[in-house]
Amino acid sequence: MLKHPAPFFGGKGLKPAQTRRKYAIFYSERIRIDGAKAYFFLKLVHMVGQRPRLYWKLCSNFECIRLLFKQLLAYVWLNFITNHIGQDEKAAAMEYVNFGNTGMKVSRLCLGCMTYGSPTWNAWVLDEEASRPFFQKALEQGINFFDTADIYSIGVSEEITGRALQDFAKRDEIVLATKVYNPMGSKPNQRGLSRKHIMQAIDDSLRRLGTEYVDLYQIHRWDYETPIEETMEALHDVVKAGKALYIGASSMYAWQFAKAQATAQLHGWTPFVSMQNHYNLVYREEEREMNPFCREEGIALIPWSPIARGFLAGNRTRDKGGDTIRSTTDGLLHDRYYQDNDFDVLDRVLDLGKRLDVKPAHLRLRGYYTNPASPARLSVQARFHRWTMHWRR
Repeated sequence: MLKHPAPFFGGKGLKPAQTRRKYAIFYSERIRIDGAKAYFFLKLVHMVGQRPRLYWKLCSNFECIRLLFKQLLAYVWLNFITNHIGQDEKAAAMEYVNFGNTGMKVSRLCLGCMTYGSPTWNAWVLDEEASRPFFQKALEQGINFFDTADIYSIGVSEEITGRALQDFAKRDEIVLATKVYNPMGSKPNQRGLSRKHIMQAIDDSLRRLGTEYVDLYQIHRWDYETPIEETMEALHDVVKAGKALYIGASSMYAWQFAKAQATAQLHGWTPFVSMQNHYNLVYREEEREMNPFCREEGIALIPWSPIARGFLAGNRTRDKGGDTIRSTTDGLLHDRYYQDNDFDVLDRVLDLGKRLDVKPAHLRLRGYYTNPASPARLSVQARFHRWTMHWRR
């Protein structure tokens, strides 16, 4: 995009006639004045750069010139705000917090990337072309935390996430997380949390993501077939090799998480710094043990499915219907969130949203902001005619 040159009004910013013609075309297309007027205006600007008092004299005597100046100056100012201030202001509006007890800063909202990958994996997943605008928009709004997993679209999500972030952000500006555990093939050693699979999986993830390290490497589930000592030592070695900066866990019993932390502490290995657990208004089991334990220990919480796979957005019906592809094709959604008492919760959310004049999904997200837990993990899929996006996870 052709941008307005900053030193336009000073003496050193004078442009030759050829450049004036180029900018005349540029401005005339955007503020809908004909090219001749725009060229005439730019010529006047050069004169004003030399003799500022001439501007006031011209405006006092020629109404058309005054209006022309106002039109173009308004556009120049708007263009400057958009290109130079807008990004910083949007980023400043995002709140950043320490990631648990670490010194790493993350945005309070984390973009979950399960939605981005291959539609052949799940009908509601977006392909790469449709996914890229969401990464760009998230970055523009100040989100710096991105979470994916090797199992999402069997590696395609990591590839799309890696390419998008390479194109739209600098590596040191973002926090990138992925996960290991789920089957990546049909063979026995292509799954789980054995040392063999972890060492292979981290290399595969780094290759797909196109990076030398991930900021957060998480175990996706508890492995009942592998001793926790083997898992924790392997993860420790991944950190020491520089392939991950921190390690985290996801969805297990609180006693299992405590056992893993105690094992790491006993042997002097790297402990988990985060827990990504299933938590929303419909499923609140984590409030009994896991959330209090994590708050007590200073462990970051990344609730997945905070909008209950779109259920709390208010567009689901009791007959297991809805107006999105995911509402009609997501089997896990129907299994988890379609009980009568789930809709009782949803009715209450809709009622509060109506009284407060906010969208149901935004109401729930605000709840995470007032909670001492860390970022809410979101996967978004929306129409881009508004930034009040329809949160899909």
